[in-house]
Amino acid sequence: GPATTTSGTGGYFVTGPETAPLSLGSFEQVTGTNGNDATRLRTSDYNGTPLADITALTYETYVTTNGGAQATYIQLRIDRDADGFWDDALFFEPVYQNGGYGMLYSQPAFANQCGSNPNCVSLGEWQSWDAAAGGWWSNVDSAGGPPLTTLAAYAAQYPGAVLATDVPAIRIQAGAGAPVWDNFQGNFDEFVIAVETGSNTH
Repeated sequence: GPATTTSGTGGYFVTGPETAPLSLGSFEQVTGTNGNDATRLRTSDYNGTPLADITALTYETYVTTNGGAQATYIQLRIDRDADGFWDDALFFEPVYQNGGYGMLYSQPAFANQCGSNPNCVSLGEWQSWDAAAGGWWSNVDSAGGPPLTTLAAYAAQYPGAVLATDVPAIRIQAGAGAPVWDNFQGNFDEFVIAVETGSNTH
């Protein structure tokens, strides 16, 4: 099972909450008293995939408790020059999906996914996120948050970029940022990725 830290951080497959998108259950993530801890599911199934080949990437989140705007996020480990070692990480965070943030590489903003909710994340309901069309920040080119890029614009900026091969490249994560991630509780479900060679739903 998943490791649980002394602060109470862990991840668990659970039934619900409410009617989960795939009906049976979801993956619950709790960060406990130290928001620098993190809990994640990760996979190497798509390692080596060219970033430009990702045609869809969606998932759903449900937040029970947060510090105001946090929800489970996606991290992609990227090998920008295809030399076999990851050298950047891209982060899709729901809080940044209102279309109002600055963009990298002189690209236009993406469409608002948050309606009239300025911090995008609502408590006690399932929310759907289109990460393929949304905004990501780069661990190298951004500043721990916006300015943002889309996956397509990043792939155009770095044509050789692939999902890394030396580590599990796809991570669905909560935590890694005290104090705003302290005592987070939320869930995710129906993670869907499609590439030019096929698609999978988890």
